[in-house]
Amino acid sequence: MTDTMNKLKESKFFLNKMNKYYEVDPDFNFYLSAFISAARSVTWIMKSEFIHVEGWENWFNKQEPGDKELLRKTNDIRIQTIKKSSLHTGRRAVLDIPKERITEEAKKYMRNIDKQKVKFTIRVNEGIDKTSRVDENGVTFTGEFTDIFRKIDEFPDEDILGVCQRYIDELEKLVLECEKFFADKLEEKYVEGSSIKFADTDLFE
Repeated sequence: MTDTMNKLKESKFFLNKMNKYYEVDPDFNFYLSAFISAARSVTWIMKSEFIHVEGWENWFNKQEPGDKELLRKTNDIRIQTIKKSSLHTGRRAVLDIPKERITEEAKKYMRNIDKQKVKFTIRVNEGIDKTSRVDENGVTFTGEFTDIFRKIDEFPDEDILGVCQRYIDELEKLVLECEKFFADKLEEKYVEGSSIKFADTDLFE
Protein backbone atom coordinates (compact mmCIF):
# COMPACT_ATOMS: atom_id res chain seq x y z
CA MET A 1 0.00 0.00 0.00
CA THR A 2 1.33 3.45 -0.87
CA ASP A 3 1.78 6.09 1.82
CA THR A 4 -0.80 8.19 -0.03
CA MET A 5 -3.43 5.45 0.11
CA ASN A 6 -2.60 4.81 3.75
CA LYS A 7 -3.21 8.48 4.58
CA LEU A 8 -6.53 8.36 2.71
CA LYS A 9 -7.55 5.31 4.76
CA GLU A 10 -6.56 7.18 7.93
CA SER A 11 -8.87 10.02 6.89
CA LYS A 12 -11.71 7.55 6.29
CA PHE A 13 -11.11 6.03 9.71
CA PHE A 14 -11.77 9.37 11.39
CA LEU A 15 -14.78 10.03 9.14
CA ASN A 16 -16.28 6.71 10.26
CA LYS A 17 -15.70 7.73 13.87
CA MET A 18 -17.53 11.00 13.20
CA ASN A 19 -20.50 8.99 11.94
CA LYS A 20 -20.43 6.77 15.01
CA TYR A 21 -20.10 9.61 17.53
CA TYR A 22 -22.29 12.17 15.74
CA GLU A 23 -24.40 12.84 18.84
CA VAL A 24 -21.53 12.69 21.34
CA ASP A 25 -19.67 15.77 22.60
CA PRO A 26 -16.79 16.48 22.58
CA ASP A 27 -15.87 13.24 20.78
CA PHE A 28 -17.32 14.34 17.45
CA ASN A 29 -15.29 17.55 17.47
CA PHE A 30 -12.09 15.65 18.29
CA TYR A 31 -12.63 13.25 15.39
CA LEU A 32 -13.48 16.15 13.07
CA SER A 33 -10.19 17.83 13.96
CA ALA A 34 -8.29 14.60 13.31
CA PHE A 35 -10.13 14.08 10.02
CA ILE A 36 -9.31 17.55 8.73
CA SER A 37 -5.63 17.18 9.62
CA ALA A 38 -5.37 13.75 7.96
CA ALA A 39 -7.41 14.64 4.88
CA ARG A 40 -5.52 17.85 4.19
CA SER A 41 -2.28 15.85 4.34
CA VAL A 42 -3.25 13.44 1.55
CA THR A 43 -2.03 15.59 -1.35
CA TRP A 44 1.12 16.58 0.55
CA ILE A 45 1.96 12.92 1.13
CA MET A 46 1.19 12.22 -2.52
CA LYS A 47 3.59 14.94 -3.66
CA SER A 48 6.35 13.67 -1.38
CA GLU A 49 5.84 10.10 -2.56
CA PHE A 50 5.38 10.61 -6.31
CA ILE A 51 7.33 13.79 -7.09
CA HIS A 52 10.27 11.83 -8.53
CA VAL A 53 8.10 9.56 -10.68
CA GLU A 54 8.34 10.48 -14.34
CA GLY A 55 5.23 12.24 -15.59
CA TRP A 56 3.56 12.58 -12.20
CA GLU A 57 4.17 16.31 -11.63
CA ASN A 58 2.85 17.20 -15.07
CA TRP A 59 -0.23 15.04 -14.43
CA PHE A 60 -0.83 16.51 -10.98
CA ASN A 61 -0.58 20.12 -12.18
CA LYS A 62 -3.32 19.43 -14.71
CA GLN A 63 -5.78 18.18 -12.10
CA GLU A 64 -8.65 20.60 -11.56
CA PRO A 65 -10.41 20.38 -8.18
CA GLY A 66 -14.09 19.68 -8.59
CA ASP A 67 -15.05 22.12 -5.83
CA LYS A 68 -12.51 24.89 -5.23
CA GLU A 69 -14.67 26.51 -2.55
CA LEU A 70 -14.76 23.23 -0.63
CA LEU A 71 -10.96 22.98 -0.70
CA ARG A 72 -10.50 26.61 0.32
CA LYS A 73 -12.83 26.37 3.29
CA THR A 74 -11.46 23.04 4.52
CA ASN A 75 -8.00 24.58 4.40
CA ASP A 76 -9.30 27.48 6.51
CA ILE A 77 -10.57 24.94 9.04
CA ARG A 78 -7.20 23.16 9.06
CA ILE A 79 -5.37 26.43 9.72
CA GLN A 80 -7.75 27.16 12.58
CA THR A 81 -7.33 23.78 14.25
CA ILE A 82 -3.51 23.68 14.07
CA LYS A 83 -2.68 27.36 14.58
CA LYS A 84 -5.54 29.22 16.25
CA SER A 85 -8.03 27.24 18.32
CA SER A 86 -9.76 23.91 18.76
CA LEU A 87 -12.75 23.05 16.58
CA HIS A 88 -16.28 23.43 17.88
CA THR A 89 -19.42 22.49 15.98
CA GLY A 90 -22.84 23.93 16.66
CA ARG A 91 -26.25 22.51 15.81
CA ARG A 92 -28.68 24.01 13.35
CA ALA A 93 -32.36 23.15 13.32
CA VAL A 94 -34.56 23.63 10.25
CA LEU A 95 -38.03 24.82 11.27
CA ASP A 96 -40.82 24.40 8.72
CA ILE A 97 -43.72 26.84 9.23
CA PRO A 98 -46.67 27.07 6.81
CA LYS A 99 -46.88 30.58 5.34
CA GLU A 100 -50.51 30.97 6.32
CA ARG A 101 -49.50 30.90 10.00
CA ILE A 102 -47.26 33.99 9.68
CA THR A 103 -48.99 37.28 10.45
CA GLU A 104 -47.89 40.66 9.05
CA GLU A 105 -46.96 41.66 12.60
CA ALA A 106 -44.63 38.67 12.87
CA LYS A 107 -43.05 39.46 9.48
CA LYS A 108 -42.33 43.03 10.58
CA TYR A 109 -40.84 41.82 13.86
CA MET A 110 -38.55 39.37 12.09
CA ARG A 111 -37.38 41.97 9.57
CA ASN A 112 -36.39 44.25 12.43
CA ILE A 113 -34.16 41.60 14.04
CA ASP A 114 -32.75 40.20 10.79
CA LYS A 115 -29.19 38.80 11.23
CA GLN A 116 -29.19 39.62 14.96
CA LYS A 117 -28.32 37.04 17.60
CA VAL A 118 -31.32 36.36 19.80
CA LYS A 119 -32.34 34.00 22.58
CA PHE A 120 -35.02 31.44 21.83
CA THR A 121 -37.00 28.80 23.69
CA ILE A 122 -38.33 25.54 22.26
CA ARG A 123 -41.39 23.89 23.75
CA VAL A 124 -44.16 21.53 22.71
CA ASN A 125 -47.27 23.35 21.52
CA GLU A 126 -50.32 21.68 22.99
CA GLY A 127 -52.74 24.42 21.97
CA ILE A 128 -55.08 24.59 19.01
CA ASP A 129 -54.06 28.04 17.73
CA LYS A 130 -50.84 27.71 15.73
CA THR A 131 -50.78 31.25 14.30
CA SER A 132 -47.66 33.32 15.00
CA ARG A 133 -47.98 36.08 17.55
CA VAL A 134 -45.96 39.00 18.89
CA ASP A 135 -46.07 40.14 22.52
CA GLU A 136 -43.81 41.61 25.22
CA ASN A 137 -41.78 38.38 25.26
CA GLY A 138 -41.00 38.48 21.54
CA VAL A 139 -42.40 36.45 18.68
CA THR A 140 -43.85 32.94 18.85
CA PHE A 141 -44.01 30.46 15.97
CA THR A 142 -45.49 27.00 15.73
CA GLY A 143 -43.92 24.64 13.22
CA GLU A 144 -42.18 21.35 12.69
CA PHE A 145 -38.46 20.61 12.84
CA THR A 146 -37.55 18.87 9.58
CA ASP A 147 -33.81 18.57 10.18
CA ILE A 148 -31.20 19.07 12.90
CA PHE A 149 -27.53 18.88 11.98
CA ARG A 150 -24.02 19.80 13.08
CA LYS A 151 -22.53 22.85 11.41
CA ILE A 152 -19.37 24.90 11.52
CA ASP A 153 -18.89 28.59 10.70
CA GLU A 154 -17.28 27.92 7.32
CA PHE A 155 -20.31 25.85 6.24
CA PRO A 156 -23.22 27.35 8.24
CA ASP A 157 -26.02 25.83 6.17
CA GLU A 158 -24.60 22.33 5.64
CA ASP A 159 -24.16 19.28 7.80
CA ILE A 160 -20.39 19.19 8.39
CA LEU A 161 -20.52 15.40 8.13
CA GLY A 162 -21.83 15.70 4.58
CA VAL A 163 -19.15 18.27 3.78
CA CYS A 164 -16.44 15.89 4.98
CA GLN A 165 -17.93 13.07 2.90
CA ARG A 166 -17.81 15.26 -0.22
CA TYR A 167 -14.23 16.13 0.57
CA ILE A 168 -13.14 12.51 1.00
CA ASP A 169 -14.91 11.59 -2.25
CA GLU A 170 -12.85 14.24 -4.08
CA LEU A 171 -9.64 12.97 -2.52
CA GLU A 172 -10.40 9.32 -3.21
CA LYS A 173 -11.02 10.04 -6.88
CA LEU A 174 -7.64 11.81 -7.11
CA VAL A 175 -5.76 9.08 -5.22
CA LEU A 176 -7.25 6.23 -7.26
CA GLU A 177 -6.35 7.92 -10.52
CA CYS A 178 -2.83 8.66 -9.28
CA GLU A 179 -2.30 5.05 -8.29
CA LYS A 180 -3.73 3.80 -11.57
CA PHE A 181 -1.10 5.66 -13.58
CA PHE A 182 1.92 5.86 -11.29
CA ALA A 183 1.85 3.36 -8.39
CA ASP A 184 3.68 0.65 -10.33
CA LYS A 185 6.49 3.10 -11.10
CA LEU A 186 7.37 3.64 -7.44
CA GLU A 187 10.50 2.05 -6.05
CA GLU A 188 9.83 -0.66 -3.49
CA LYS A 189 10.15 0.66 0.04
CA TYR A 190 10.87 -1.36 3.13
CA VAL A 191 8.31 -0.90 5.88
CA GLU A 192 9.48 -2.08 9.29
CA GLY A 193 7.30 -4.72 10.86
CA SER A 194 7.84 -6.69 14.06
CA SER A 195 11.31 -7.25 15.48
CA ILE A 196 12.91 -9.06 18.41
CA LYS A 197 15.40 -7.68 20.89
CA PHE A 198 17.29 -10.07 23.16
CA ALA A 199 17.08 -9.13 26.81
CA ASP A 200 20.71 -10.15 27.31
CA THR A 201 22.73 -8.27 24.71
CA ASP A 202 25.80 -10.39 25.57
CA LEU A 203 23.92 -13.66 25.09
CA PHE A 204 26.06 -14.81 22.18
CA GLU A 205 29.40 -13.36 23.31
